[in-house]
Amino acid sequence: FFLPNLALGIFPPIPYASQSWSIGYEEQFYFFWPWLVKLKNKAVNFLYVFLIIYILSKLLVFTVFKDILIEKNLFIKIQLLFDFPGFESITIGGILAYFAVNKPFSITFLFRKDTQVFTYLTLGFLMLLGIKLPLFNNLLYASLFAIIIANLALNKNNILNLENKFFDYTGKVSYGFYMYHSIAIVFVLKTLLYFKIENIFLEYLLSTILTLILSIISFEFYEKYFIKMKIKF
Repeated sequence: FFLPNLALGIFPPIPYASQSWSIGYEEQFYFFWPWLVKLKNKAVNFLYVFLIIYILSKLLVFTVFKDILIEKNLFIKIQLLFDFPGFESITIGGILAYFAVNKPFSITFLFRKDTQVFTYLTLGFLMLLGIKLPLFNNLLYASLFAIIIANLALNKNNILNLENKFFDYTGKVSYGFYMYHSIAIVFVLKTLLYFKIENIFLEYLLSTILTLILSIISFEFYEKYFIKMKIKF
């Protein structure tokens, strides 16, 4: 098993690699997902039950046992394990995927323009004000992003069209964005600090450009080799 999510909750983070926690969730998800899909109609019921158990467990741990965990210096570590968005996000995505494939007419209300506008405005409002919902912040944002992703992927009348050559290519090299952005950010910050330049716009701009360059190099000269190997499997 690849368990960076578990390791990050127990041990100190590894510089430039702690973002790999989500790869662990992906692997663990793909480990049980095929077996769940075989259940067909029972799959969504399993997801509902899992989500309910997870929510109730979270409530129990962070209310009833909170003082005990704080006393034993375990609260932060347990909170890290619970607060990673993997469980809620994957379950929400799984439920939506089930209906998209098996009962598409039941989610047509998500594709209405007023639903889309409401979702984008709500998400923008929450992010702009930095609002975080106690205990269930990941569940809230996962639900909003699920609606957006469903529209981007399945709705021909989506109010936001992201289909263009630039986004298509950056999508291909996005794994590099994920893996190298920490290195790029630190390099840019230290370089600007060396030259005594303090400009947040410049920091974001140079970090993004450097991350893109590293991602393209990685994709073209390293990742493509392994992508081509997929054909053999």
